[in-house]
Amino acid sequence: LESIGMKELTVEGMTNILISDNATKDPMTVTDTMKLFQETVGKVSDQYKISASNPNAYMLPYVDRYLKAPVYASQFIIETDTVPFLQMVLSSDMEVYGPYSNFSFYTQGDILRMIDYNVFPSFVLTKESSHYLSDTNASEFYSTEYALYDQTIKEIYDKVNQALNQVQQAKWMDRQVKEAGLICNTYSNGVAIYINYTDHVVTTDGHEIQPLDYLVVTN
Repeated sequence: LESIGMKELTVEGMTNILISDNATKDPMTVTDTMKLFQETVGKVSDQYKISASNPNAYMLPYVDRYLKAPVYASQFIIETDTVPFLQMVLSSDMEVYGPYSNFSFYTQGDILRMIDYNVFPSFVLTKESSHYLSDTNASEFYSTEYALYDQTIKEIYDKVNQALNQVQQAKWMDRQVKEAGLICNTYSNGVAIYINYTDHVVTTDGHEIQPLDYLVVTN
């Protein structure tokens, strides 16, 4: 990897899956697996920046970028709402990215959720058509050709960046649900970002927020 100038690695699987093995002469418990994963990633984390897909807590000390951060409920239980607790905790310590936007995470509501949850947009892209990946370990990436997403990348980046670039160096202080579908996030530099998930204009704190839109207010 060093010979081709690689400076960053993306790690999947060991970031959120632990297995045990009791079928051999040297059994391995889940705790053993966790230690093995930590030692493995720890050895390379000094040389490379580590991006990890949805890493569990045992991997966080070695991670520079959190990829595919959860933005919706698991739907295993009924919940009244989802809140970005994980994103708020990690926002001061590492870069956090949402699900890949070229895999059904690109609607206006999804863009608003990136701003609300303070996660950056991400894409997984290739120069050639993704059909070349169909017989490889990367077959899950079924739509990756850059030419198909050129304009979409720019549009999503511009919308998210116009909001989050104003709070990138600030600490996320609070998140309030003003009313159903209306969120206000406040940051240590005095910036407040209102997110309106509804399909109608709402007014709060003397500010008018357009439907399916956001408003950045600087105090």
